[in-house]
Amino acid sequence: MKQQGMKHRGLVRLTQVAIASAAFAMLAACGGGSSSNNSSSSATPAGGVNLQVVSFGDSLSDVGTYSPVIGAGCYTDQDIGSAGATGSGEENIKVAGAHTIVENMRRGMSPLDAGLDALKRIVRNYNNDMNKLQFVDMTYYILRKDGAYAGVSLWQGYTEKEPHQIAVHDGTRRSEATVFLFKGPSHEFPPFPVNMPTELTKDSVYVK
Repeated sequence: MKQQGMKHRGLVRLTQVAIASAAFAMLAACGGGSSSNNSSSSATPAGGVNLQVVSFGDSLSDVGTYSPVIGAGCYTDQDIGSAGATGSGEENIKVAGAHTIVENMRRGMSPLDAGLDALKRIVRNYNNDMNKLQFVDMTYYILRKDGAYAGVSLWQGYTEKEPHQIAVHDGTRRSEATVFLFKGPSHEFPPFPVNMPTELTKDSVYVK
C-alpha cells in the first residue's frame, strides 16, 4: 500500500513537471525561431526581445518555477504574446494572471497596463487591505508579439536592497527594475510568536 502511494505521488509530480515544461515551452515559443508561414508560435517578435524574470521561487506555490495551472503561471497566445509570473501562486491562480494579461493585450492594453490590471485584481480580492497585502507578492513578465514588453510587480522588491527585476535581451543584455504597484518591500508571513511556551518549541524543527 505504501509503495502504491509513493508511486502515485511520483506520477503526480511527473505530470506536474511535464505540464510546467510544456507551459514554459509555449512561453518561449513566442520569442524564438523563424517561420515561412508567419506562424507566431515560431516567429521571432519584430522587436527581437527575449524576456525572463530574474528571481524564481522554489516551491509549487511559486508559480514562476512550477506551474501546473496553465493560464495562471504562464500563458501564450500565438496571435497576441506571452505572460509569465512568479510569486504568491494561490493568489495568482485566483485571477488567472497570465491569461488575464494576454487577454488584456488582445483588447488593446499595452503590456504595462495589462500587467498592472492583473495586479489590481489581486488587490481587489483583498479589499485593498494592506495589513494582508503586505504578505502577498507577485511579479509578471510580459512579451507582446511585436516585441513590446513589461515587467510589473505588486511590491517594489523582497527587501529595500533587492528590487524586483526582469532580464531583457534585445541585442543588449541587461536587467530592468519592474514597475511596481506599491512602494517598499513585501514581507514574509509573520514568524512564530517570540514568547511561545518551551514545551511547544523544544522538539520543533522550525523554531530554534
